[in-house]
Amino acid sequence: MTNNDWEGEIKNFGDTVRITTPNASAVAIGSGIVPNTSDVYPDQIIMTIDKTKNFQFKFNDVEQAQSQFNMIEGYMAIGNQKMLDEVNLELEQAVVDAAIAGDVPMIGTAAAPVATTFDNVNNVFNHIKRLLVQNKALSASGFYSFKGSQEQSLQLAPVVTMGPTMYEGLMNSNKLTHPTVAGDEILYKGIAGQIAGMKIFQDTNIEKVTAVGLSQDANVIIAGTKMGVTFAEQFSKVEKLRDPQTFADIGRALYLYGYKITNPKSLVVAFVEAPTQ
Repeated sequence: MTNNDWEGEIKNFGDTVRITTPNASAVAIGSGIVPNTSDVYPDQIIMTIDKTKNFQFKFNDVEQAQSQFNMIEGYMAIGNQKMLDEVNLELEQAVVDAAIAGDVPMIGTAAAPVATTFDNVNNVFNHIKRLLVQNKALSASGFYSFKGSQEQSLQLAPVVTMGPTMYEGLMNSNKLTHPTVAGDEILYKGIAGQIAGMKIFQDTNIEKVTAVGLSQDANVIIAGTKMGVTFAEQFSKVEKLRDPQTFADIGRALYLYGYKITNPKSLVVAFVEAPTQ
């Protein structure tokens, strides 16, 4: 759920890239047959690549000879997956921190999450959707694209991310999943689809987000569009080396990235108690 459109080249830690967005207000719409001319200049935000992740491991030849898999490649893949998991959690933590600081709209608090029941849990998501609409995060005036209406629709598509505990609460609500053929099909496929017009994503990482005074009953929900956060990444170094001291291969990688909350009003953070029986 990030905007990945940026300009520049990432080679080293500390490099900067540009985020270019249209200054739509400069385009004046008139009437008649003689148009007024307006000067247009795109808005640009500078983002610094100031984050790193890395790993290094050594795998000996004996273990490789006894395995049916290419273990060095397998562990490289695992290392990359673990790095991206950590980056994902870091992004979620940054959005929650911004909400606590008052920059991103917030529902409930870490210490006093919104209490819900199976009958009214959907009210939270309706409230989230209303905030996004009020802040123009879902309207054309919230984001105009250089690429046209198709790109605009992708950038404005709302999503909501929650952990397994909150997701279970939704699945157990008879207001949202009815014992009908359609409801059975949803549960059979393991797909929740949408709620309040927002596509649902499950993420176990989000349950690791921390906040001062966080209630043990609080579930963190992050909703919004891609316009909320811009993210740039680069696998700077991925190497497989032969260890000169032992009969083993070394795998290591250095990952460079950066991000910026570019439109806080395109995001909403909610602290919610999951409904229970």
